[in-house]
Amino acid sequence: MSRRHIKNNTLELLDGENNAVLSVFEFMRENVMVMELKGQIKNEVAHSLGDEIDSASFACERLEIDMSGVSYIAGMGLEILGKTQSEIEAEAGPEIVLTNVPEVLAAKLREAGYGGRIEIIDRDGRG
Repeated sequence: MSRRHIKNNTLELLDGENNAVLSVFEFMRENVMVMELKGQIKNEVAHSLGDEIDSASFACERLEIDMSGVSYIAGMGLEILGKTQSEIEAEAGPEIVLTNVPEVLAAKLREAGYGGRIEIIDRDGRG
């Protein structure tokens, strides 16, 4: 599991060498939790990201994960997104939407079969 720390109101998920790999900034907009991600969703931080998504899901009716700052997603990151979505659906939790997804990542998510399970909106606003 990765280490984490807070810097400037942003959660930073760290690799084994204590380098920030992924930054997570969260805020509420009415009943919508917005989670802005920046960096890479590497295997070593995927579980920690899943924990953050799971925790955020208890505080809202809709969870929008802004992926505009994400440059890479590893296989474990894909797996965690799917597992987290399944768990939230089973508990009648909030709707999860991935927004501002770079086209390369949107294609990877759709190829992995997540297009029907999680709403994916690319940078051009296409679902």
